[in-house]
Amino acid sequence: FFMRHACGDFGTVCKADWRANDDAIASGERVFSAYVTSAGDKLWCITEADRQPKGKPIDRLPEGYEIHERPESAQVFIRKIKPTDILPMERQLLESSIRRLAKLEHFIVDVEAKSLVVYLSDAEPDASLNLIRTITDKDRSLVQRGSLTLSTVASAKGYDAYCVLLASANEFTTDVRGRASFYVGCTRAIEYLEVFAFEKKGLAAEMETVLARMS
Repeated sequence: FFMRHACGDFGTVCKADWRANDDAIASGERVFSAYVTSAGDKLWCITEADRQPKGKPIDRLPEGYEIHERPESAQVFIRKIKPTDILPMERQLLESSIRRLAKLEHFIVDVEAKSLVVYLSDAEPDASLNLIRTITDKDRSLVQRGSLTLSTVASAKGYDAYCVLLASANEFTTDVRGRASFYVGCTRAIEYLEVFAFEKKGLAAEMETVLARMS
């Protein structure tokens, strides 16, 4: 919507307001646009006459906060980071899997409590079908030898595979949630499990210490 506003597409304003916006661009007056989101909500974009940003700019977010986008209402705001069982790497793996397997580019992966929610764009009309095909193929290929499936720990719950390569083990924290996720990832393996870590911290460091004592 901001891009449409910046390019002179003023949305659902009436013809008189559209002409007034064209004149305002030339004279440096206030310009406003009106849009309707996919959820049916009305959104206004306004460029003030002084062309100056409002509010105090910040260099970085306060600790414990994140930028959150709510696609269903076309809102972007700063919110407190909510506790979740989903690890950051699980979200990143899901995003990369959707791009690679479902061939989608315009989507948002959001974390809601214990779930990862995927919002698809209207710009790709076949997005839902492509994603469903990807999920179906995953269900079929997980139990087949000779196939490779990239998955988050959360989405692998309830599935087993003959061989499991658990990546970024250092991202699993030593609290209850981290240990539970690590357990889920490790117990997906039917015959073979290999754990990778690029840094000695968290459960990766703890696991290395335990294995050293056992050897």
